[in-house]
Amino acid sequence: MYRYSKNQILSVFWKETELGKDNNMKKSGTTPVVLMVAIGFVLMSIAGCQEQDPSNTRMSKLIALENKQLKKQLEQCNEEIENQKQLLDECEGVKQLLEKQARENFENTIAPLLQNFAEKTKELREENTAFKAQIEELKAQTEELRTETEELKTQIEELEAQIEELNKEPEEFPQPPEPSEEPETL
Repeated sequence: MYRYSKNQILSVFWKETELGKDNNMKKSGTTPVVLMVAIGFVLMSIAGCQEQDPSNTRMSKLIALENKQLKKQLEQCNEEIENQKQLLDECEGVKQLLEKQARENFENTIAPLLQNFAEKTKELREENTAFKAQIEELKAQTEELRTETEELKTQIEELEAQIEELNKEPEEFPQPPEPSEEPETL
């Protein structure tokens, strides 16, 4: 069977009616017959009275089957998206709860510890400053004692030298008189 498109059928119809106009066939009665045949042919082609290609039906069945599968997959994906949204909302709630608990724990336990730590650090710094001042004082005293020790060593050395001199020359000094047995009267 021949396949004609709607445009081809209509163009044939119009050509024949135009021919009828040119040949003054309006009155002859062939125009209504041609018109009826053309309309019948158009209606039959539109109604699908022509043979269907088996590959087209197979293809349309495959496409329909694939569309059903894609719809199922789309529904599953939409369900999964909804589940994921619910899970995300739950996670957001848990996250906010954990953040609140973390803030409370920080305020209740860690903040006082940090404040105590800061106070102890301040005290230790003050002690360190006092110890450094004492160390500087002790260094100054140590330096004074070294100076005094050096002076005393010098004095000791001088005295030892004098003692040695005295030990070397004992004969030069006059001997004190020996005490007499008679007391002197005045």
